[in-house]
Amino acid sequence: MDPTELDSRIDALEQKLSAWFSTPDGNFFRECWGLIKTIGSGFKGTRYPSGVQHQAAWSRFQDLVDKVKSEESKFRDRLEAQAGSSASIKRDVIRMAGAAWPRPNGFDRIIGMVTGITAMEFVVSAGIEALFSVIGLGDKRTELQKRLDTLKNLSGYVKEAWAYFERQKQNMLPRDRTEAFKVLQEVSNELNAAWQEWKNANEQQFKERQKYRNDREADFERKRDQKRALIRAAERLNSNNKSDSDRAKELATEWKAVGFAGKDYEDTLWQEFRSALDAFWARSRSARGDRLREVLSGKREQREKLLTWIVREASKISEFEEKRDGAWNESYREKMESIIEDIESRLAENRRKLESVEEAIEDIERKLDDL
Repeated sequence: MDPTELDSRIDALEQKLSAWFSTPDGNFFRECWGLIKTIGSGFKGTRYPSGVQHQAAWSRFQDLVDKVKSEESKFRDRLEAQAGSSASIKRDVIRMAGAAWPRPNGFDRIIGMVTGITAMEFVVSAGIEALFSVIGLGDKRTELQKRLDTLKNLSGYVKEAWAYFERQKQNMLPRDRTEAFKVLQEVSNELNAAWQEWKNANEQQFKERQKYRNDREADFERKRDQKRALIRAAERLNSNNKSDSDRAKELATEWKAVGFAGKDYEDTLWQEFRSALDAFWARSRSARGDRLREVLSGKREQREKLLTWIVREASKISEFEEKRDGAWNESYREKMESIIEDIESRLAENRRKLESVEEAIEDIERKLDDL
């Protein structure tokens, strides 16, 4: 190796040392000692033009070696001081990650797989007993909202854990930093899986509710069809048909048996049905009134005829009584007496008829008042 190349390697060592403060890395010193070894070997076979130049190069090289030793010693002292702090930060990160674990168990397996620490050892040392009381994710629809709230809280916890890790990772040793990162990554992956489970459960619950709504709507539509048929039957009722009054009552019973047909239709359908029945009963009352008035008119006419007959026949009795009382022989007297008895008999019968007609008139008038 010639002096120029050796000086170039010394310059490279000096430049590397000047970059130490911007790139503090354990590999840095291994690279420095590799370069020092190469330069030291180079001095053995290199001849400078003069002894002064050789000594100057050697002195410069030794100063750089002393500086490497000094900086490496300081670096190791800082590493020893950092080691305790790094382990504490890792425990804090894992504790925070444990608070975000979405399962009632399994976190101990992640800890052991990543760090090699047994579950109970770590739980005691890091105080993350709360991770075993995290709400589970196996509940039904009534628990979906609770599960959603829990997942939101857990997502907040893992976000805080990541933020803490980002702030502190420069203060951690590489191994601790890697392990803390892996634990956070595992928790994040498991939380994402829990979110997907919730989404699947929510989607399944939505499908079930949709099927229930569709089935219920189909049942409502069937009931609506039945009630529309009852409305049409009510509209066809004939007020002049006596049996249709019984049919109207049957329709009302059938309506109740059909059941509820949906809140958007039930009231409207009921109003239509009620209106059809009301119209039928109104027509029935009107037709019945017409029939009763017709019968009443006949009864009144019958009453007038009976009254006229009774008055006329009663006046005949006086006439025949005079003839009886003025009879010149017994045969004629007996004849008049027979006529009088016959008239009185018919009068008695017609008076009974008149009384019956009067009662019928009163009954009809009462029924008309009740319409």
